[in-house]
Amino acid sequence: MAPAAHSTPISVLLPTALVERRRLMEKLRANRHRRLVLVSAQPAYDDILAFYGRVFQEQAADIETIAVTAGAPDAARAGIARKEGFPLVVPAELPVDLAHAAALLLRLCQAVQGATPPLKAAAAAIRSAIDDNRLNPVEMLEARRDENPERFATLAAELDVPLEVLAFFADESLAPSLVAGRRQVAGHRREDVARDQGYCPVCGSAPALGVLEEDGRRFLICSVCRQRWRVRRVRCTACGQTDAQKLYYIYSEEEPAYRIDACDVCRHYVKTVDRRRLARPFYPPWSRCSPFTWTWWPPKTS
Repeated sequence: MAPAAHSTPISVLLPTALVERRRLMEKLRANRHRRLVLVSAQPAYDDILAFYGRVFQEQAADIETIAVTAGAPDAARAGIARKEGFPLVVPAELPVDLAHAAALLLRLCQAVQGATPPLKAAAAAIRSAIDDNRLNPVEMLEARRDENPERFATLAAELDVPLEVLAFFADESLAPSLVAGRRQVAGHRREDVARDQGYCPVCGSAPALGVLEEDGRRFLICSVCRQRWRVRRVRCTACGQTDAQKLYYIYSEEEPAYRIDACDVCRHYVKTVDRRRLARPFYPPWSRCSPFTWTWWPPKTS
């Protein structure tokens, strides 16, 4: 008689460290595949995709291995948050390993081959300031995490680096810790239940990106902890307007999948990827920070 087939998943038989490493390698291979497909569609993207590919690979490795401790909200607080639509925590309550983020900052500054000139210049300025002890990277990251815009703007001016470029390096360095902390705080929070609120259900931050899935469902992705949550299709994420006559979207004929969802009442807008019109793989981090999408926005004339 033939032995009975063993139904235990192989992941159960492997040590946890090997399972995590296998998941990480699968994620990195998927990222490389996305890059090859994007390059084949737009060869001009090759150099900048290589840079962002290195950034995302560094982050993916960190997210799977970083150790942060975030206590889940107590049952009473979580219950109130679910009932009233409040976030579970505020951004400052998400744990961050600043030493780990500072080390990632240095690695990102060294991975600038293929980046745009402003990113290369900023990376050189940051590395030089750290080497000369003119910049404490932990202090800079603290200012960004704690939402201290005055201090962060002062640091950018002292480095002679554009504020938005310094913010890019800080945000991408902090991201793995914030994502790891969010996973602990959010637990198994469902993302498929449509919410009225346009702010993150975990940390309360604004969305960085909207997504229209192929089945028409609408999601938002948090600008801080990268949580994804579902929202109602016809509703302004800022003021709650539901009159379809006052909500609209615009897009470029050259990139119809990348659109702006806007509200005539509060003048708020969200950059959105319409996956129904996207002819290439979708990778949210790339769509969020790509310099090639939404190049037509904001318009030069009002």
